[in-house]
Amino acid sequence: IVENLPEGSKVLISFDFDPAYKPELAPQAYAVLRHCFRKKHKVVAMGLWVTGVGLAKEIVSKTAREAKAVDGEDYVYLGWKPGNFAVIEAMGSDIHNCFTKESSQRAIGSVKMMQNIRKLSDFDVVISLAAGSPGIDTWIAYGADKYKFKMSGGTTAVNVPSMAQYVQSGQMTGLIGAMRAAAEYEF
Repeated sequence: IVENLPEGSKVLISFDFDPAYKPELAPQAYAVLRHCFRKKHKVVAMGLWVTGVGLAKEIVSKTAREAKAVDGEDYVYLGWKPGNFAVIEAMGSDIHNCFTKESSQRAIGSVKMMQNIRKLSDFDVVISLAAGSPGIDTWIAYGADKYKFKMSGGTTAVNVPSMAQYVQSGQMTGLIGAMRAAAEYEF
């Protein structure tokens, strides 16, 4: 889906994993972010797992530096908020009210690229890179089905069979399944 979006599209990437799943999901995250930055998409990153905050920030920062992407203009890292599905539902109607500040403590309203992004349906695609729950299934049940946005994702090998059903049903536009699929995606 990232390839077919017009330049400058708005992409939300949710890092729904922690360091225990880094071997399988970090390669997916790097590949997706590099692809987004190469296509000049506007990236908003966040996560539903508090244990993954540091890893997510590291991955976003590294890929942004590589791409010479500008914080606040080309990407923003929102961080994490407690609440799982409640965060998704709150973002469905007002991201600025849900995340009043991004991870560097700037007010969301002062971040240039966030001025035209108010709710989940403003994104051209939402991508959940997930090791379990909350993750892809949570984003679909409480977000995509309700707020009508395109959904895509990546997951660990053990979760591929249960997540593939969402691609088959049309609830997701694509799925990166584990390390092999991440390598294929990079290629």
